[in-house]
Amino acid sequence: KHDSLEDCWVIIKGKVYNVTEFIDDHPGGDEVILDGAGTDVTEDFEDIGHSSSATTLLKDYYIGELKS
Repeated sequence: KHDSLEDCWVIIKGKVYNVTEFIDDHPGGDEVILDGAGTDVTEDFEDIGHSSSATTLLKDYYIGELKS
C-alpha cells in the first residue's frame, strides 16, 4: 500500500510523507524511493546523509503522524 509511482508514501521519524510528486525529481532516482515506499525509511534517510535542504523539503510532503 502506498508503494507505487502513482501513490508513494514514506515514514521518517514517525512522520508520514506523500512523496508521489517528488519521485521524478529525486536526485538518486525513483528506484531509491520506491524501494522503501510504504515503509519506515528513517534509517536509510539518515544513513545517506541528506542535506539540510532535503530535510526542509520534506515539510512540503508531510501528511501526518504515524499512528502507534
